[in-house]
Amino acid sequence: MRERRAGYHERVGWLEHKLDQRVHPLTAETVVGRSRRADLRLAEDFVSSLHAALVWQGRHWEVKDLGSHNGTAVNGRLVPAGTRRRLEEGDELTFGQSASTWTLRDGGGPEALAQAEDRAAIVGADGLLVLPGPDDPEATVFITSVGRWRLETASESRDVADHEVVPAGGVQWRLRLPSIPGTTRSTAGTRALSLDEVELSLMPGAEDQTLVAVKSTSEAFSFVVGAGSAVLRALVQARLGGHEGWVDRDELVDRLSINDNHLNVDVYRIRRQFADAGFIDAARVIERRKGRLRLGTARMRFHAP
Repeated sequence: MRERRAGYHERVGWLEHKLDQRVHPLTAETVVGRSRRADLRLAEDFVSSLHAALVWQGRHWEVKDLGSHNGTAVNGRLVPAGTRRRLEEGDELTFGQSASTWTLRDGGGPEALAQAEDRAAIVGADGLLVLPGPDDPEATVFITSVGRWRLETASESRDVADHEVVPAGGVQWRLRLPSIPGTTRSTAGTRALSLDEVELSLMPGAEDQTLVAVKSTSEAFSFVVGAGSAVLRALVQARLGGHEGWVDRDELVDRLSINDNHLNVDVYRIRRQFADAGFIDAARVIERRKGRLRLGTARMRFHAP
């Protein structure tokens, strides 16, 4: 199994500095240089303000020199200004001089990520990104079934775009959102399911767990939802009870004796577990609208204990 590094998803493209092992995740177009506009900012004088760019081409990465003074090289071979060169995992990229050599440690495609001044980038997985983190998810960014990026907080739900700034945790985060829907890779191997294409059967288990059995045209399997199971069950019962399944947020936290932050954490964890099971639209498993929540599919059965 491929080694994970710095908390990055197993198949997110990232670079590692050859000398000090710094790491940097790749966006769909990662600009390298000294400028504040660069995604990967390097301080060395021999690096140009806008030195080079790494671009995702759907299946592989390419590097393009942006007319730098001291050149860009791949495995020691100069990349002519204005041209692109395909990259493979393990290739070494030199920006100006050998002291600024980085290795493409993973050739996976880009994921949604958020950057803030003097903070490590936060990288999403399977089209799902939470800010400022999974233990305090004030804002969730996810890709919808029609390929748009959506921002969800306790007070709003709206579309967002690449480079948009979002506040969370007292920090201003700049979003880097891939336009290519390759972010919907699943951690469950080649499985890529949609809630619209499966039937779910849910059964309460021991120790606050819920067994979710999934049936599609191609396969049947099951997985266990642990964290957030009480929230999931409440929303399932509401969906089966009519009124389109919507539950007022305040009513839900009172019923379950939890607070708003606990609810937000549970919502994220439920979505994360569905994503890990192979759902490319896992964020839809719980929908939020104007202070209300509901289960995002009616294609399910609930087996009471």
